[in-house]
Amino acid sequence: MQDGGLTEVLAEAVAAGRPDGYLLFAGEDADTASRAVGGRRIVWSRRAGSPTEPQLWPSGGPFAGAALRLPRAREEIDMSLHALASVMTSGATLFVYGPNSEGIRSAADKLAPLFEDPETLLTKRHARVLKARRADTLPGLRPTLSDWRTEGVIGAAATPWVSYPGVFAGGRVDEGTMLLVRNLPPIGPQAACLDFGCGTGPLARAIHEVAQFAAIDMLDADIVALEAARENVPAARAMLGTGLSACGPARYDVIVSNPPIHRGSDLDFNVVQRLVSKAPQHLKPSGVLRLVVQQTVPVPLFAEGVFAGVDLVVEEQGYRIWNLSGAA
Repeated sequence: MQDGGLTEVLAEAVAAGRPDGYLLFAGEDADTASRAVGGRRIVWSRRAGSPTEPQLWPSGGPFAGAALRLPRAREEIDMSLHALASVMTSGATLFVYGPNSEGIRSAADKLAPLFEDPETLLTKRHARVLKARRADTLPGLRPTLSDWRTEGVIGAAATPWVSYPGVFAGGRVDEGTMLLVRNLPPIGPQAACLDFGCGTGPLARAIHEVAQFAAIDMLDADIVALEAARENVPAARAMLGTGLSACGPARYDVIVSNPPIHRGSDLDFNVVQRLVSKAPQHLKPSGVLRLVVQQTVPVPLFAEGVFAGVDLVVEEQGYRIWNLSGAA
């Protein structure tokens, strides 16, 4: 379902009983939703790419109401509810909305004990809007991001690893990233490297382990993921942004990436295409872009007329690693 249609459903539902005061909007389409609903509003977003400056945690309030686009991961749902409850007044109204295909029909069961009296306000366009009230008492409230910090381990060496709800791969290292870790390009001892879409930083950490004195940048659109990456790879520089333009004039010997290829549940190759098309402007003359993608992603098509060298490094477990070099 297109976000525009979804936020129109939210706006219709809220119009029937909008609370007085400012509404706090949260979730992946918070800016769009806030404009659709109108009135006095504040947006909390943890991801770059919208007019709102990303924040680790909502600020301001207390708010008379809030609207949450239901996150897909259970842990991120829980953290979002605690974050909103922490800045809402007692009895304030919460609207939760989302497509039926993303679990909104069972979302009411997830609201207790912070929110009470859930009800369905509107069902339309294969979507649903729920309404609930913030409880007067908040047992077990976890009101800061640090309350959601987890410490685990990754890899055969059981490397200590920090994560937070809602980050890529749930804070684990997915199969594609592990494959790229095992197939990094040659990295000189003082190379300039970029981990594009770094998540919690496993690729940057792998680079640091093979080239201790390399200058490593980490770029991601999720400010919460970057918070974890800073702890996991303190020797690297963390940068927030959705594209290579966030790196400024920097040029790299190596760019590595496991780029996202989905927007929600839909395939979306835009990030991969932009990365490939813009990478030559951010690589040194002998620099390389090495990325891992699922087999269905047509990297050679995107690289046509952009890179002179387009080489398949390895194909395994449904993934392909491509090495792109030399501007066309």
